[in-house]
Amino acid sequence: MTQTTNSIKSYGVLVPGIVRSRQGGGYEIVAGHRRKLGCELAERTTMPCVVRNLDYDSAVIIMVDSNIQRGNTPVSERAKAYKMKLEDIKRQAGRPSKENAPKISANFRSDDEIGASMGLSGDTVRNYISLTQLVPELQKMVDDMKIALSPAYQLSALKPEEQERP
Repeated sequence: MTQTTNSIKSYGVLVPGIVRSRQGGGYEIVAGHRRKLGCELAERTTMPCVVRNLDYDSAVIIMVDSNIQRGNTPVSERAKAYKMKLEDIKRQAGRPSKENAPKISANFRSDDEIGASMGLSGDTVRNYISLTQLVPELQKMVDDMKIALSPAYQLSALKPEEQERP
């Protein structure tokens, strides 16, 4: 956060935030929460923003994508973000029909779509999402790199009571 604040003090906000209008007036930040905090810490009273007309699901997808692009996202946060994005994509109307999907052995799934947009396989996205089934203690161990991803995927298949340490 110190780097963000110092950069804002020196150069201003280089990338505008994304906001959407609230029903009761004002705006809701969709992407740029850290930039806003950096502005506050740099004692700036304004921040450049782009106003977008977004429904809830579209706003969540943009928020998730901007957080994942940060690069230093903990594994458990990335897993939750992929899960949120998957749920929102499934709710959105106007999804491509199966006739337009690639001709592969399995139907092209929403998690495959997420993977393709992030440069990952659908299996990788599904594995990340499975990590949301880990108990908090195990999620923390994965974030702290005390458990590697492959064993964590396997542990996530266990019931929560089976994941608890004796």
